[in-house]
Amino acid sequence: MLSLTVLINRLIKPTPIRKELRMLKINLVIEEFYNATEDVEQARQRAQEFLRSRLKSLYPDMSREETAELQRRGEEIVQRVEEKVLAERAARKAAQPKEDAAKGGDDDEDKLSDDERKKGVQIVRVAVKIAGRERQMRYRIMPDPKDDEKFYICRKDPESEEMVPVLRRGASRYVERSRDGSWELV
Repeated sequence: MLSLTVLINRLIKPTPIRKELRMLKINLVIEEFYNATEDVEQARQRAQEFLRSRLKSLYPDMSREETAELQRRGEEIVQRVEEKVLAERAARKAAQPKEDAAKGGDDDEDKLSDDERKKGVQIVRVAVKIAGRERQMRYRIMPDPKDDEKFYICRKDPESEEMVPVLRRGASRYVERSRDGSWELV
């Protein structure tokens, strides 16, 4: 209990610890301005406006010396946070193509390769019951090699890159076209 009292006293009285905690809080607020928008110039303006006008309302007990120091260090804080956020954005953009390549472009629901089209693979909406309601889900379907009248739901096998049927309880999930032209599970 004594340690907690000492800590609270150090945070209330004008000590270097209190000043550093305030600096951390100001950094977090400014970082939020940059994370909230992609426009760097707008975020910089909001951060500078915060330092000019709203800082005093956030910390009304700030002394003149602290206020002057924060005004002096304000531009440095904004610049440092801006560099950090821009570096993080650049790292995310650099990692994005690697993630896309790792996933493989063929997993995209809207695209079929030429080989898949030759095999008769289609992307259709299938009526599926989920939680007692009919929902239209996008699936890839392929004609059954044994019977061209039947279609089953398929997916690309990541190892062999071949289209394989989606199994449920060990059996292929077949679909058929209804009279109104929609697809339904059989």
